[in-house]
Order: sequence, then structure tokens, then C-alpha cells
Amino acid sequence: MAIRTLGVYYPGTSFLHRLPAAAKLVGLVLWVVAVAAGCRQVSWVAVPLVLVGILLAVVHAPVRIIWTQIWPTLPLLVLIGLYQWWAVDWQEALRITGIILCCILAAISITLTTRVTEMIDGYAILLRPLHCLGAPTDRIALAFALTLQTIPAISAMVNEVRESLWSRGATRSLRALTTPLLSRILHYADGVADALVARGIDDSPGH
Repeated sequence: MAIRTLGVYYPGTSFLHRLPAAAKLVGLVLWVVAVAAGCRQVSWVAVPLVLVGILLAVVHAPVRIIWTQIWPTLPLLVLIGLYQWWAVDWQEALRITGIILCCILAAISITLTTRVTEMIDGYAILLRPLHCLGAPTDRIALAFALTLQTIPAISAMVNEVRESLWSRGATRSLRALTTPLLSRILHYADGVADALVARGIDDSPGH
């Protein structure tokens, strides 16, 4: 089963590829805070959109790859925009959805330029102060990296099951959706668990 994820790495030689993963993660947090706090008006959202567009252009990833990572988030953006339009007005809807899109595109630029192993190392560096308190920073970093991969993987599974139901005309059956979806999720979880055990990561003493 082919799974389209948000954590797709695209090889390259851009400055973003060469930047340490920890620096990129800190930069992403600062970017989210700056965009959320700075875009007080809908017209101001154009500035971070242009900047993140330039950042993605520097990565030199094909538009097809970038699009396959953006489109699973569009239904949620549409729902958020419609709610904001209903609750406030259309300008607020555009502002909120624009801010979220800027953050999503920035996150995509990081996952496109960072291998999973580098991402784990970056999390481990940022969590290093917690190691002095006895926290299992390596496991926490691994959990972050797995979450980065698992959430979009499950989203892709939902889309695949839904498309299969549409082709059979069973779109309104909740059981028809949940049964194959749970089967795929459990199969995916078993595969991840086997991969972790094969690399010496399990719950036995000493690991």
C-alpha cells in the first residue's frame, strides 16, 4: 500500500538542506509565533505567504511533491474558513486560514529538507536539558518523529478508504469506513513495531 505522507524527504543542496535540524525546528516555532502575532490584518498575510513561497522555491522540489503534501490539509482549512466566515466575516476567515497555510507550508519546507534520522537528532538536541532530569529524551524524540510520519499516513489511509467506498457507492456507511480503516491502521502499527524491534528498540529491560 502506497502511503503519501507529509514527512517526505527530497534530496537537495539548498541552504535549508544544510541547516541543522535543531535550528530548523527552532526556526519553525519562531515562524509560527511571528506569523500568528504579526498578521493582524488579512492583507498582511501576503508577506509571509510570499516568503514561504520563496523558501519552497529554494528547495527546488517538484510542484507535484509539494501539492501531494498540501492537499490533505485543504478540507480542514475549508472548514475552518467557513466557520470563521459564519462566526465573524470573510476577512477574518481569509486571515486565519492564511496564517495556518503559512505555518503548514513552512513545516513542509522543513520535512522536505530533513531526513527522519536528522529530525530525531534535532529533537534530541532540543530536549537535552530534560536529560538531566532523567527524562528518556531519545524515546521522546523518536515519538515526535513517529508522530510526524503517522498522522499524515493515517490521513492518507482515510482518503484511500473513502475513495474505495465512493467507487462502490457506500459513502454513507460508517461501518464500511471504520472496518477497513482500523485494519489498515493496525497493519501499519504492526509494521512500525516490527521495524522498531528490528532496530533494537523495544520495552524489554535495558532498551
